[in-house]
Amino acid sequence: MDKLIRPLVATLCATTMCTSIIPQAFATNTNDDEPQFALTSYTADLNKAYVKAIRDAPSPQTQEGSDSVALENATSLKDSFSDYGFTVNSISTESHFVSCLHTDNGTSEILAYLTTQIDSKLPEGTTSTIAPNGILHSSLGDYHRITFSDYTNPLAKSHYTVLSDQILDTESTDEASSLNQYLLPNPSSTDISQAHMPQQTTASPRSTYKETINVSKAVNYALKWTSAPYDDDKQEDYNPAFPYYGENCANFASQILYTGGLPKVQGNIGQRKNLDIWTWELSGAFGGHTPSNTWSLAEDNYFHMRDYANWSNRVNNIYETPQMGLIYTDWTSDHTIDHVMFVIDNIPVPSSSHAGYKPMPIICQKSNNRNAVPLSTEMTYAHKKHPKDTISWFGLSANAKVRFI
Repeated sequence: MDKLIRPLVATLCATTMCTSIIPQAFATNTNDDEPQFALTSYTADLNKAYVKAIRDAPSPQTQEGSDSVALENATSLKDSFSDYGFTVNSISTESHFVSCLHTDNGTSEILAYLTTQIDSKLPEGTTSTIAPNGILHSSLGDYHRITFSDYTNPLAKSHYTVLSDQILDTESTDEASSLNQYLLPNPSSTDISQAHMPQQTTASPRSTYKETINVSKAVNYALKWTSAPYDDDKQEDYNPAFPYYGENCANFASQILYTGGLPKVQGNIGQRKNLDIWTWELSGAFGGHTPSNTWSLAEDNYFHMRDYANWSNRVNNIYETPQMGLIYTDWTSDHTIDHVMFVIDNIPVPSSSHAGYKPMPIICQKSNNRNAVPLSTEMTYAHKKHPKDTISWFGLSANAKVRFI
């Protein structure tokens, strides 16, 4: 959870969901079935392109129109697995229509949620408890802005061309208004944009004592709440025992570690910014399901885990982040941590260096939903969402005071 949630989530009533109004650019026309037909057709093109990419590895430059866009996306996804030793057996995408705008320049923009399933064989000689029989089942869920040319003949609905398919960054304020009404149907009344600034504390760090963490409980929780039927980012895709926000990456990572046995550190509403507090239910008159910033904001979570929770080992090579580690990102290298993901395993993949192999973290996350996805794939998608930005990556792992069982 990061920049997007700061101006949106209620400071003192975290159980209240928030929203902003969808701009005209994504006003839904419920009487127009052409965009939904176009999305269905493009989804079919994607699924055909996956088969081609797996079988023939064709060049997108040899294709035209919708086939070119579909094949480019299919090939880059397949390569994010196969370039690192995974043998891709199958890829398939399902789409959910959200809204559409017909523009004045002869194009239309569809907002849709795409869920993609990938089955791949682990690299030769590699085993993992999360990949029974050596097959890794991965899934990704993302909101897309798909631009297509309007129909030249309304009676012949196949006459359209996909011009672009942009993966939206749900953690960008620019995209927030396009998504929040769909994700968060109820309004909030307060603003925590100023609440992000961390406060120093004089309390004794939790890192002075040992923690016992159950790995299987943490990993199984991460897998459960990112796979079907919980593979979207709407409220019903989250554990109802915890609060839900507009952005939930840190919220979800915190839930995983808490489920594994990391004890919460209780505080009151006045300690919301304290870096040593870690809870989703601060006490006080406005407590209840009000979280500490360390529970719900990626940057505060980083400092809490590093300085107060025995996840103090900084990983120099992000690919070496071990199982139970945390990977944080600064999408624009503006010295603000924006996002966090959880490592459910780390497996060796072929490499020309590192004695023939190098480590590959397998991650789960929310906002956007990822289930058992190689870091190489998440990096591919991250650079698609931030094509002009330099992304910074940070890894934390547990120190010797943490005992894994």
